[in-house]
Amino acid sequence: MPFGQYPAQYGFEVNPPLSCANDYVVYGLNVVGPTGGQANLIALNNLYSGTGEICGTGGPSVLFAYNVPTAGA
Repeated sequence: MPFGQYPAQYGFEVNPPLSCANDYVVYGLNVVGPTGGQANLIALNNLYSGTGEICGTGGPSVLFAYNVPTAGA
């Protein structure tokens, strides 16, 4: 992810019930997206994971990963 950019968060509410499956963030990666190349748009869920967290002790999970065209590609 390029410096100064941040993920998009889906479904922001002030006092939401946390959801391991439904809450996710989307990242655009700083890589060119050639056909058949590395994913450059990814989403992660299972965000609330770690020791003592509600989604268990593992880490976030990949919800989806796409290779999308980029300008000039």
